[in-house]
Amino acid sequence: MSEQGIPRHNYAGEERRIGFEIEYIGLSLERTAQLIVDLFGGVIRRDHRHSVAVEVPELGRFEVELDVHLLQELSEASRDNRAAKALDVEGAMNNVLSALLTSFAPNEVVCPPVPLSRIDDIDELRRAMCREGARGTGDSLAYAFGLHINPEVPSLEVDSLRVCLQSFLLLYDWLERRMAIDLTRKVTQFARPFPREYAVRVLSVDYRPDMSRFMGDYLAFNPTRNRALDMLPLLAWLDEARVRKAVRDDLIKKRPTYHFRMPNCRLDDPDWTLRTEWRHWCLMERLAADDRRREDMIEAWREIAGNPFSGATASWARATDHYVQGL
Repeated sequence: MSEQGIPRHNYAGEERRIGFEIEYIGLSLERTAQLIVDLFGGVIRRDHRHSVAVEVPELGRFEVELDVHLLQELSEASRDNRAAKALDVEGAMNNVLSALLTSFAPNEVVCPPVPLSRIDDIDELRRAMCREGARGTGDSLAYAFGLHINPEVPSLEVDSLRVCLQSFLLLYDWLERRMAIDLTRKVTQFARPFPREYAVRVLSVDYRPDMSRFMGDYLAFNPTRNRALDMLPLLAWLDEARVRKAVRDDLIKKRPTYHFRMPNCRLDDPDWTLRTEWRHWCLMERLAADDRRREDMIEAWREIAGNPFSGATASWARATDHYVQGL
């Protein structure tokens, strides 16, 4: 798979940037932060006992943290209590829970968005983490660790968002098979597929909504971050008030990017790189740019996978091979 043929500039006409979120275990926050400094320079700033930031000149802010939302909330409340000289109940709970949570919760590196031309810099960090013993999805059946990819959108026009979403829906079954999504991640549903009813609505050659309807359809069927392609950060960038009203989730961070949650974090595989998963995304963008092929696929999907009585998800994944070869 190639990275050719995708937009190289973002909605503002600048070089597109891409962010990565890497979930892992086996390497301390402190050691991970030091690896970032060793590679790129910068200054380490400890936010609290389960979160470290590294400010890197030119690249931006890396955040290294224990990926447990509850613990983060307790830590933030604890800081507030100490500042107000109030009884630190949350801090006491933090101490009790920390030993339990750190035994099974992953760490996460949230990388700053970097230009497409500097993806290999982030991949060098991945290699350094592997050398130091970081482990990913393949290390245990219990590890539902993911690699999240956040590419800037090339356009904020609704037609651009529509064709991207259609392309993802068309390729989802094929990608799930190709990427060998970890069983634990499927069971825990950290990156759920879109509801079939929503896919049927969007996968029509006649589906050409304006932005208001596009957002309304998405929020009605997907009031959750737990989608393989999470559009909520992007929709919040466009209309934060509407998204906040529809979805009560403080973890939604508005940004002009897609949020691709599907890939496993295969740190244990020596042949795996960040570009492996980025190229899966690029395949989808090439389909988004190919109106003829995408519309042909929509018609075929509605005959095969779109038929509620066909039970043909696997057949559609196989049929998709023909279209992918042409991309």
